Amino acid sequence: MDFAALRPLLFSIAYRMLGSTADAEDMVQETYLRVRDTAPESIKNPRAYLSTIVTRLCIDHLRSAQVRNELSGRVRLPELVTESSHDECSATAELAESLSIAFVALLQRLSPIERAAFLLHEVFDFDYVDIARIIGKSGTNSRQIVSRARRTLGGGKSRFQAPASEVRAIVERFMETARGGDFQGLFELLAPEVVLYADGGGQRPRYGKIRALLKPLRGRDHVAKLLMMAQSQAANDTKYMISVINSAPAIISSINGKPIGVVNFDVYDGKIQNLFIIADPEKLRALSDRQASRRSVQTS
Repeated sequence: MDFAALRPLLFSIAYRMLGSTADAEDMVQETYLRVRDTAPESIKNPRAYLSTIVTRLCIDHLRSAQVRNELSGRVRLPELVTESSHDECSATAELAESLSIAFVALLQRLSPIERAAFLLHEVFDFDYVDIARIIGKSGTNSRQIVSRARRTLGGGKSRFQAPASEVRAIVERFMETARGGDFQGLFELLAPEVVLYADGGGQRPRYGKIRALLKPLRGRDHVAKLLMMAQSQAANDTKYMISVINSAPAIISSINGKPIGVVNFDVYDGKIQNLFIIADPEKLRALSDRQASRRSVQTS
């Protein structure tokens, strides 16, 4: 059994289940430890066998009291996956589409079993027979669980497939209008029921000098006003750039080369439906590490 060949699949499942690269790595490592002494000839279908183990580990992790308590509090958005680590999570275009912050964050609405069944069927193309065995349900129940999850998510992953070129154009216009103080231009980019989510980690979510956004902010007027206020309060030496985060264009803000925030976008039907602001220092560390690596290469 070639565990290394299946490792990207296992990590892809675990990251989408948990929204954490560190936790996903732990689940993959635990999977390896559980099978390393198993005779290869005893495993008829390594893909299904290993996927079963990693999925059940993720379900148990999500059900744990510690994680339930963490998820019941402040807004928690997925950890960032940068360009350099995309290959681990998105070996195909279809996997890349399911890597967006919007999609992974929306999965948190599902119970652990619903999340597993939905991902295995809709993203990783497992049939209902395999899914039933993995989650310990009947084939009929598995179909019902996937259907219920699909309804909860508003139709499934196809909801998050705006062309990259369209998203990039809207992100560029967003950055231009926000930095230029063009309230009307920004307002027109937002969907009427747009929702803004902010994750500042252990601190209160922060954008500019605003540190009081503890719950999602809803409605285009409220969101546009907050963004205008935040931009007006941003430090003069703040720099902005567009980069690929979780397989989609995002805006990274930084001061003196240190990332201080990422704004990720859910674009659908030509409008921004959701905004995700990530200012958690722990989740920004991947960006800092990437930039440090680039500086090291440039100076070597």
